Amino acid sequence: MGRIAFGLLLGVVASCCWPATAKTADSVRPITDAETVLAVYGEYWVLASTIGPSLILAIWPDGHAVWSEDPIAGGAPYRSGHIPPDRVKKLLARVEADGYFDNRALTRPYSGTHMTFTTILIRSGKRQLKMSSLHEVSESEYVDNTVVTQRGIQRLDGRRRLNVLAGESSDYLFYRMAWAELRAWLSSALPTASGPADGELLMEAGRLSWRERDPVGP
Repeated sequence: MGRIAFGLLLGVVASCCWPATAKTADSVRPITDAETVLAVYGEYWVLASTIGPSLILAIWPDGHAVWSEDPIAGGAPYRSGHIPPDRVKKLLARVEADGYFDNRALTRPYSGTHMTFTTILIRSGKRQLKMSSLHEVSESEYVDNTVVTQRGIQRLDGRRRLNVLAGESSDYLFYRMAWAELRAWLSSALPTASGPADGELLMEAGRLSWRERDPVGP
């Protein structure tokens, strides 16, 4: 009887005074199948490559935001935070008001097979804008001596990048302007207060989603 009482006492002490091991639960948020989302991600259509897509940023209508510390290549490490849902609504309203959803020229992909490119996806109900381009990665610090024109990747070979782009069509330069504006809006919408995000980008049956592990208490 004494041993039983002692064992019960130890159990009470342990439950009151010793910290319990934190439990976690998976929270899966759709990206390409989301009804409303603002996202940027890298895609790698390279022959025989085992590299999957990489998340650069994603913002959902409830204000939850996840982004990579690498704004060009994406991927881990990630951070997460929260912005007011009204701010998401205002950003989507501006995309709508400025005519982004209705401009079909912006849906032309400047990408291709066996290439690495970036995709911007903005969806609000039945309204969607999807842009894909090579230029962010191919003109970044990761690739030397290249410029992307409407015809694809070219070597600079002593030329200046801006001089080459100045010779491009107005349609292509408009595309690049719209891209830069959207990227600036999305980046500025990210919260200033954030923490490390324990999660991963999932690709299942061609659909992208974000799985994040959230603490749920003892």
